[in-house]
Amino acid sequence: MDTLQKKNNLFIPFIVAVIGSALMILTIFLPYTSATKEFAERIDSYPEAVAYSNTDIKVSDVKNVSMVQYASMYSSNSKEILHQSSVGIIYVVIVVGIGIFSLLSLVFALLKKPIPLIISDVLAFGVFTFLGWDFRDRGLMRSAYNWGIGYYLFYIGIVMALVGAVLLIMAKKKGKNNYKKIKNNIKRRNMTII
Repeated sequence: MDTLQKKNNLFIPFIVAVIGSALMILTIFLPYTSATKEFAERIDSYPEAVAYSNTDIKVSDVKNVSMVQYASMYSSNSKEILHQSSVGIIYVVIVVGIGIFSLLSLVFALLKKPIPLIISDVLAFGVFTFLGWDFRDRGLMRSAYNWGIGYYLFYIGIVMALVGAVLLIMAKKKGKNNYKKIKNNIKRRNMTII
């Protein structure tokens, strides 16, 4: 199998994995939660009101909140929001974990390394799922918020990255099998000449 054919076989899985991994990174900065319609209307009525007492966070700041914004708010105001000063650090670690594993996914996708790509995707998914469970467990998703676009796009990104990784494995395996066939054919031809 020539190099050009091998590259063509890897191109589509490569693109799918790269786009999925890049989407995972992007979702960290997109709205993770969005205010419900009723809550958004109340926010629009009083945009300069303080969201949490003893903080400088305005309600307009919490209408659509990304994972990075949650980590920032919780780390600098965790005593006022979460009633414990150390809990905010946990949210920073969780969001950074999602970011690191998503970045690793992108690096492994660019290097066309499907097994490490799958491992980093699974780890990113685990941390992301834990964050979602925490938000549901604290009742945040029942009251004033719905999941934002970042939440749903993360799932699309992880599926794309995993599908790309599996397709990379299949394309590489197919390439190795074709190489073995060609090598065997060359050996047979050499034997018949001699």
